[in-house]
Amino acid sequence: MDNTQWYVCHAFIDKKAEETKKTLLSFLPPEKQKEFSSISPCTFDLTLGFNQVRQLLQWSHYSWFAPILRTLPENEISIFLSAFPEEKAKQLSECLLFSSPLSPLSPISKAFIQKEIIKALLEKIPNLPPIESLLPSSLNKLLELSSYQLSLLIDFLGLYDLAIEMRLVIDTIKIKKIQSVLSKEKIVFLSLISSRQEPPLFKRSELNLWNEKTEDLLNLLHKKGMNRLAKVLHPEDPNFVYYINLRMSTDQVAIFSPLHKKSEHAKTYKILAGQIMDVLTFFKKHNLQASA
Repeated sequence: MDNTQWYVCHAFIDKKAEETKKTLLSFLPPEKQKEFSSISPCTFDLTLGFNQVRQLLQWSHYSWFAPILRTLPENEISIFLSAFPEEKAKQLSECLLFSSPLSPLSPISKAFIQKEIIKALLEKIPNLPPIESLLPSSLNKLLELSSYQLSLLIDFLGLYDLAIEMRLVIDTIKIKKIQSVLSKEKIVFLSLISSRQEPPLFKRSELNLWNEKTEDLLNLLHKKGMNRLAKVLHPEDPNFVYYINLRMSTDQVAIFSPLHKKSEHAKTYKILAGQIMDVLTFFKKHNLQASA
């Protein structure tokens, strides 16, 4: 059985009375019984059912599907795009510079093509279990974010690095130039965290070398924020990390992956997890929300 089948099987057997459970497990070879007993309880009840194909089509950032569609002839692209949710089909059409009308699909055809799309996606992430089977985590709130909110969270995490750097900037003109790059909400959040003391977890951003180009500063802050996210996710279950990666664009994942290493500092996880909760609390207070 693959991972998903194991999780579902575990969920059903775990609901049985103890004697029935022992009887059912006795039919498994000893090594399989050991494997079964090592499975931790899931966050959600898998016996209620799930649809991983539909869920991954909705969940995953459109950029994960673009390479799959690029391998198809134009007439097939039209058919495959029709199997996506409307907004995702629109994003993919723009990404692929595809302007032809989409082909109408019957429910059976649509379901078949959706399965083929997810099958191709899971070739990159084999044995990914359903999101409902993920283990409980203190960072589960991240799973509630849209792709936009996750990207915004990363930007806000980068402000912690900026706050440290700005304590060393005495040039008021430069400070005003930095602030002019930031949104109103980011300036408010930066002011909230500027007085907080943080142990030196990471290398300095070298803000003094900034060339005063808006895009360069925003890219720097995004990379710094991505470093914080990558480090806090390092101790997490790999499947949890895969689902967070699927929420990102593939360009963002290319930044995330080399940074996804164990931190040298013992307190890093606790500090960064607290920062994520602070950012999410700020989002809620200021209603910084957007659809996936």
